[in-house]
Amino acid sequence: MSKRAAACGIALIRRGIAPQFSDDAVSLFRDMVRMRPQPSVVQFTKLLNVVVKMKHYSVALVLFDKMRQLGAPVNEITMNIAINCYCLLNRVDFGFAILGTFFKRCCEPDITTFNTLIRGLFLVGEIAEAEKLFKKLLSEKLCEPDEIMYLIVLNGLSKAGHILAARDLLGYFENLSSKPDVYAYNAVIDGLCKHNMADDALHLLSIMIEKGILPDVVMYNSIIQGLCNVGRWKDVKDLLNEMVDYKISPNVWTYNILVDAFCKEGTMEEAENVLEIMM
Repeated sequence: MSKRAAACGIALIRRGIAPQFSDDAVSLFRDMVRMRPQPSVVQFTKLLNVVVKMKHYSVALVLFDKMRQLGAPVNEITMNIAINCYCLLNRVDFGFAILGTFFKRCCEPDITTFNTLIRGLFLVGEIAEAEKLFKKLLSEKLCEPDEIMYLIVLNGLSKAGHILAARDLLGYFENLSSKPDVYAYNAVIDGLCKHNMADDALHLLSIMIEKGILPDVVMYNSIIQGLCNVGRWKDVKDLLNEMVDYKISPNVWTYNILVDAFCKEGTMEEAENVLEIMM
């Protein structure tokens, strides 16, 4: 690629027009590091983002390492991209190594840095370490958790089966100035339903509605699945009626859950009653 072609490539990235293939992105990168003066850190970072969106995480990390070796500009956003790639490749340990680079460069890691690392810890099953980091951020006021961080931790705890810890955290979240939204409640309710705690899920649903937060079809699907698993058909019908009242339309997953449950139970009469509500 010529210098002129590289300049055109950078201009396209500035306008939001990205290379279509990773080979093109790598070729553009090689020319960018040879350009004098070099493109800004913003342009390098945009190119890395392009490669990440292609899900070529290893390629993005190779480019990141080359940037550092060749003295190309790197900033906090670039390093956050690298941390994210390592976490998506289940190498959160290397992500923490880059966190060390933040401190060596006298840079302050931001909320995105810690959100990414906590999510990475949950991805590799390091539940205790994820909790430990989250609690350290709170106790030492290293970083003020945002709604995204609370959602990451709630999801991680619930999926790992730490339901009581997730419910306690949700209660703590409810007392903050920034309140949990439907997605935060979804995370906990889904965990409750998957661990046969349907009554707790229904109770939490009622609390959420009292707070003025309307449920969505994803939440109803989770609870309906939990109720079907234990044959509580009356409660299923009540929830379907509630969905009608709130003008929440069932989706394909709702139908799949119900059809599967009725086929297993052989309760065709119940199936007809429920389908009548849904039509």
